Amino acid sequence: MHNTITQTIVRHYGITVADLKRKCRKPKFVEARQVLGYFLRKHTELSLQEIGMLIHRHHATVVHNIKQTEDLLQTDKAFRKRFEELNEEINQVAPSPYITIPKSEYEELKRLAENKKEAD
Repeated sequence: MHNTITQTIVRHYGITVADLKRKCRKPKFVEARQVLGYFLRKHTELSLQEIGMLIHRHHATVVHNIKQTEDLLQTDKAFRKRFEELNEEINQVAPSPYITIPKSEYEELKRLAENKKEAD
C-alpha cells in the first residue's frame, strides 16, 4: 500500500521517488516528504522508523513532518487546497483503515468525556 501512496504523491508533485530521498530542501520536495509521512502514517500500519527508512530520514523527522502538515492545514489555505486534492486521490487508491474526525471534534469529545468522568 505504501508504494501506491508514494506513487500518487510523486505524480501529484511532479517529482520522482529518488527526489523524496534526496537531501534537497526545495519547498516542493519538502512539502512532498511532509505530506508523504502524514499519509503513510494515516493509511498504513508502518511505524515512524519504517516511514523514515523509506525516505531516508530519522523517525523524529517524520514526527516533525506530520506535525508540520497538521499545522499547515490549519493556517495555509493554498496548502489545504493542494492537500485536499491529494487526499481525494489517495482515498480512492488507498482508503484509510482508521476512522478520523477533525481535531476540534476530538477535543470536544475529550472535554465531554472528562466532564462526565468528573460528574461520576
